[in-house]
Amino acid sequence: FRPVVISYRARLRELRQAYRDTAETLAQSGAWDRLEVQEWQVRVNSPEYRSDALQADSLAITLTALFTLLGDALKGAVAVLLAQAYGLSDNVIGLVALAVFLGHLYPIFLKFKGGKGVATAAGVLLALAPLVGLATLATWIATAYLFRYSSLAAIVAAILAPAYSMLFDGASGYTGVVLAISLALVAKHWVNIQRLL
Repeated sequence: FRPVVISYRARLRELRQAYRDTAETLAQSGAWDRLEVQEWQVRVNSPEYRSDALQADSLAITLTALFTLLGDALKGAVAVLLAQAYGLSDNVIGLVALAVFLGHLYPIFLKFKGGKGVATAAGVLLALAPLVGLATLATWIATAYLFRYSSLAAIVAAILAPAYSMLFDGASGYTGVVLAISLALVAKHWVNIQRLL
């Protein structure tokens, strides 16, 4: 029995080392949630991981979720703000916004399997067109509060974002970029849309 336990502990150490080795690459791609979920699975699947530690990990998961949302939103916002700070043209800033958003949806480090893009889209919109971003964020919050479905809130906010862009920025603003982001978000949530129907 003891050699099996030692073997399992050795395997657990190997998994933790693999986790640490990939942390930098995942952090560079902004895939914070995959990093934390992998560590959570390693700990929960360990026989030496006691159930009384689950309560502490519940708080850790909540903090991880907040960190993930903040990290994804900042990733989108910082890219757009840097493009604006360098004095690039509106067309180039729009392309930067689209590139950082699509880079989150399809990261090369994760074989083009990324997140849903809601937080990154929020960061992009808040930096690109603050009024559009605030209106879209308010729509998400109101829908999530009323219906208690994050996916539904994301879909409703994504559908209304181009309308907000037309309303606040007019056709000459970043409406095309906002429309592209919205279509990509709806496509990413297509499975959730079918489930809700």
